[in-house]
Amino acid sequence: MPRPPVAFIHIPKTAGTTFHTILRKQYGQSSIAAVRAFTPDELEAQMQSLGVADRADPDVEAVSGHMIFGAHRYLDGPLQYLTFVREPVSRVISDYYYVRRTPDHDFYDPVVTENYSLADYVVSGITIYTNNVQTRMISGIGRDVDFGDCTSDMLDRALHNLDEHFAGIGLTERFDESVTLMQRKLGWSLPMYKTRNRTKKRPGRAEIPDATRTLIREHNALDLKLYQYAKERFHRERSKQEEDAFERDLRRLHLVNRIYSPSVKLYISLRKAVNRLLGRDSW
Repeated sequence: MPRPPVAFIHIPKTAGTTFHTILRKQYGQSSIAAVRAFTPDELEAQMQSLGVADRADPDVEAVSGHMIFGAHRYLDGPLQYLTFVREPVSRVISDYYYVRRTPDHDFYDPVVTENYSLADYVVSGITIYTNNVQTRMISGIGRDVDFGDCTSDMLDRALHNLDEHFAGIGLTERFDESVTLMQRKLGWSLPMYKTRNRTKKRPGRAEIPDATRTLIREHNALDLKLYQYAKERFHRERSKQEEDAFERDLRRLHLVNRIYSPSVKLYISLRKAVNRLLGRDSW
């Protein structure tokens, strides 16, 4: 029986680039449709242009990218959503320093040329990334609501979507445990990944002035509530796992990725050779 496709909503700076490497190994790059859409109109146009709508391309097993919730509306079958969320203050800080070190980023010029401080960036309005972006994307409203105009109804819609449509909600801060939960729920083979797109050379959260952290919380009040809701769901799902079996899977994940990450090509060759010797498809 074919497995239902998945849709990964990649919220910026939540370890989504790293998670996408796991999706590639589970579904194959050719079976993943890349989508970038921050409004319902953009999402519809992307789904139509990629041949995903109405299963025009039956080989697509996953859609993945910086996209808002709603891809299931363009498919004629079930769709399992996945996402990662992150503590909002840490996410915004990471986003700011990522922009500053990425010359081809859309916001590099105003941030670096005009020497925006982190506080300047948060209130600038040049991007929704500093204003409840997690709630915006999971609610499906995205950029259709102006900067600073998010409402509690958006949060209610996002929480409803999490409950009704999401097979997996990971926490960036507990990445491996989150991946292990998804692996067990979706029947994946052992996930392997190399950490990607990590923001380097950024100050620790404690080095950010209190006033700036307060400003971030004010502009992401809905995301704070959404993150707390996701954390509570994570802990419920984690507590339901048979502890010994879960810890065994988690240790295997750690062990394999300590080998895999620094020597990807060598490890893949070794895995294939061992599988051939043992006469099986995967570990």
